[in-house]
Amino acid sequence: MRYHAYRNRCEHKGQGLDPMPGEDKIQCCSVGKATYDYEGKIMAGPADGAVAAYRVDMNEGKLVVTIVP
Repeated sequence: MRYHAYRNRCEHKGQGLDPMPGEDKIQCCSVGKATYDYEGKIMAGPADGAVAAYRVDMNEGKLVVTIVP
């Protein structure tokens, strides 16, 4: 199983992001439906750019998310 972590703020209207069941995408719940791939890159919609995607590792059975400014 792979885990993904993002800054939970769409670059379009600042709304939260939601996974799209059965697809390798996340989408903003705003009117524009900005859609991003699992790397955080914009795929469709009105957003101006990518969302911050963070590194996720497993360490001694715990998920560790690395946030680099």
